[in-house]
Amino acid sequence: MKAIIWREIKVTFNSVFGAIMQFAIPVFMILLFATSLSGNFGKMTVPGMEINYIEFFAPGLFGYMTFFLFTISFSFLSIDSRTGMLTIIALSKASLRSYFWGKYVFQLALTFIKILLIMLITMLLVGSIPDFSFANAILFIITLLLSVAIWFSLGMLGGIYIQREDLRQVVFALVTLPLTFTSSMYYGIERMPTIIRWIAMCNPLTYICNLFRGCYLNVLPADYLLQLSILFVITAVSLTAALWSLRKVKF
Repeated sequence: MKAIIWREIKVTFNSVFGAIMQFAIPVFMILLFATSLSGNFGKMTVPGMEINYIEFFAPGLFGYMTFFLFTISFSFLSIDSRTGMLTIIALSKASLRSYFWGKYVFQLALTFIKILLIMLITMLLVGSIPDFSFANAILFIITLLLSVAIWFSLGMLGGIYIQREDLRQVVFALVTLPLTFTSSMYYGIERMPTIIRWIAMCNPLTYICNLFRGCYLNVLPADYLLQLSILFVITAVSLTAALWSLRKVKF
């Protein structure tokens, strides 16, 4: 697994441009997208306080950084098959489970760094430091572990069962935008029409953003334990399905 992690580091940061591109999307979104929308939305209301839209959006962007792994991990098997990585694993003592967990650990660490970067930029923009309690910091880390596992596993599942490149693009289009816009990433689901609100309640990204936001603002949802439990169940199912399906990968 260490060899997989080291390979991911070298491939991801093999050039200055490659390293910059890893962090361009979150920086672009928080600097341009959130600041432009903050003028339209004004103040956002969360239980017990009114906050700047940038403070509301930033935790949603944390959730989006984990969701971004779905599109990335969707292509891992295809890319590594073409480059011969899977063949090397087949000829060595390594296993696809080591391959899976090595990539998961690297993407978890990279996502955490991106979230810290977003958090730093947000603090500079709004001029305040989030009031994290110790309990909320632990819950934040648990949410991060679960959300990365969910989207990474679902992406790997897609890569195992959908191998045609054109079909992948269709899935991206049909899944990515609907899941982001029917979640609490950009705005509270109470603002949505009733039908969309029901869809949002079936969307894991909604609970991920809610928990990140509650921890970041130190105002947890009243039903945060239920939302956390839902994420635990989804994580268990998606991880089990992904690890079991690895046996179907052809070298």
